[in-house]
Amino acid sequence: MTLGGAPTEEAFGAGSLMAGMGIIIPIALWVLIIVAMCKVYMKAGRGWWEAIIPVYSAFIFLKIINKSYWNILLFCIPIVNCIFAIIFMSRLSKKFGYGNGFTIGLFFLPMIFFPILAWGSSVYIEEGEQQEVAPAPVETPEEAIEMPAAPVETSMDPPVAEQTEPEPPVPPSM
Repeated sequence: MTLGGAPTEEAFGAGSLMAGMGIIIPIALWVLIIVAMCKVYMKAGRGWWEAIIPVYSAFIFLKIINKSYWNILLFCIPIVNCIFAIIFMSRLSKKFGYGNGFTIGLFFLPMIFFPILAWGSSVYIEEGEQQEVAPAPVETPEEAIEMPAAPVETSMDPPVAEQTEPEPPVPPSM
């Protein structure tokens, strides 16, 4: 809204509101990612505070994914740093039992996937540990046919307990 070419107070108010939202939302997302990283570090057996110290957290991140410290230099090389960031995110997602799809999410949508990693049911897998996966039972077609199906209750009435006759009282012995 302008009067004679000059912006009015409403225009300034709307502009400042948009500018305020343009600052508040990214800061809120940044805080969400930092808090989620603190929780991820805690799941990996590290202190939460190690995620908020800028350079130190990178060294601890490399330790969590079992990479040597010299890999920090790869983050200083343009374009190479993006490639190795994807590789390191892949290592992190595998350390928590996730696959390549989760790696893509961690790289492109960290504000969604780091909280999933932090507050989800995933567990940090140490280097020597194996994931316990129970093998699926192998069933032959004959066994599948022989197994009777469980009866299906079709009545809406609650199940009635079987009634038994009470035992007669035992006379006292003298």
